[in-house]
Amino acid sequence: MTENDVSYIDYETLLSPSFSPYAFANTIVLETNNPTDVPLDLSTPLSKVLFDTQEINASIDALTSKFSLPLLKYTQEQTASSSRIAQAADLHIGNLNEGYKRLEKEVLERYETADEIHKVCIRLWETARLGRSVVRCLQWGRQLEIQLAEISRTGTPATKLDPREDHVALVRCSNTILNLHELLSRREKGQEGHDLDRVQVIQALKSLILDPAEKFVLSKSEQIVREFFPKNMSTSIISSRASTAYTHIGDIRARTMSALTSLYLLSLASSLRKKYQKWEPEYLISALQEYLSSTLTSSLTSLSRGLTTLPSLDKVLIEISARCQDLVTLESILLELTPPSNPNLILDVTQPPNFLQSLLSHLEINSLPSWFWRSLAAGLNSKVMDLVNKGSASLRILRNNRNSVKEAIRQCVIRGIQVPGESNSALEVKWEREIAVMLGSITGPLEKGG
Repeated sequence: MTENDVSYIDYETLLSPSFSPYAFANTIVLETNNPTDVPLDLSTPLSKVLFDTQEINASIDALTSKFSLPLLKYTQEQTASSSRIAQAADLHIGNLNEGYKRLEKEVLERYETADEIHKVCIRLWETARLGRSVVRCLQWGRQLEIQLAEISRTGTPATKLDPREDHVALVRCSNTILNLHELLSRREKGQEGHDLDRVQVIQALKSLILDPAEKFVLSKSEQIVREFFPKNMSTSIISSRASTAYTHIGDIRARTMSALTSLYLLSLASSLRKKYQKWEPEYLISALQEYLSSTLTSSLTSLSRGLTTLPSLDKVLIEISARCQDLVTLESILLELTPPSNPNLILDVTQPPNFLQSLLSHLEINSLPSWFWRSLAAGLNSKVMDLVNKGSASLRILRNNRNSVKEAIRQCVIRGIQVPGESNSALEVKWEREIAVMLGSITGPLEKGG
């Protein structure tokens, strides 16, 4: 519609963005009716709306007829443009489809092939890693067999320990056993020992070589510790040995050090297979406890027998002082031995500064000689009480000779704790509590019994 065209229709209201049909209808009704009329006449506003609609329709027809050629031309141009755009789009889509097929053939197929090769490489790498681990285990297994044969120096695994045996081979065997257990304990994915348990040859290695070797080395080491005090020694040898323990221990000392080190290493190997709250070398402590218990029991038995037969008491006391000297020597060995370093060990443990510290902490004592005399006195007290309760000629003899017995026991304690460079008087002052406890274990029951 041009500016010269006149129309009574309010196009501005109809084309307004805020146009509301409800408000427009209400306006028409109010214009054609009196608000106070009841009922309202809606035919007039309805006729007006219909007439306006016909007028708008006629205007559209007139405008369409007037501008039909430009509209058709515009529509034709838009259709042609759309056709050209569609053809160009189809061409590009075709090119894209061809490019995708080419990429699919060149990339996706190659990717699938590369993915298969990647999987094969991973499996080959896992196989190579597992193979290297198996080879290491087998090498250590063979090395362990050789080391077991070296213990006896006969070319075959040792079954009985004798002076000709290479006790240092026990340490080498224990190190090899620890290395094997350390490798087999790395079971997490990606670690060196992952899936080793599934290999049959490793299972055979564990059952036929590793486990028997560990039991053998453990048994031999415990045997050496038990035999730290030489058996069947004459009284004169024991007497002389009590004053020269630090210079005449010789092979026994060296063998004991090897055995103790082996027990410590085997304790580390055992800890790899179990959980613990506070770590301690269980095999080492167990063997030492067994030795201490045996020493205490034999000393208590022989001393009880010596008190009932006083003529043999001197010999018994010499033997007991020699056993205490062995404890002094053992304590010096344990103090000298330090935990061997193993940088590959995966155990998160706080290792003690020396072997003695582990034993003393476990037993909650300050020294082995002090423990020996105090424990011996505690057991001897009950033995003397039994002797007093029974009453016999031996009891009368013991009471008549109590002073000489006390002096003999005092000298026994001093001989047992004697070390080079210290006088008897200094030792007596230093160990006065142990001397008093030993004397009290005899005189106390005798005085109570009258």
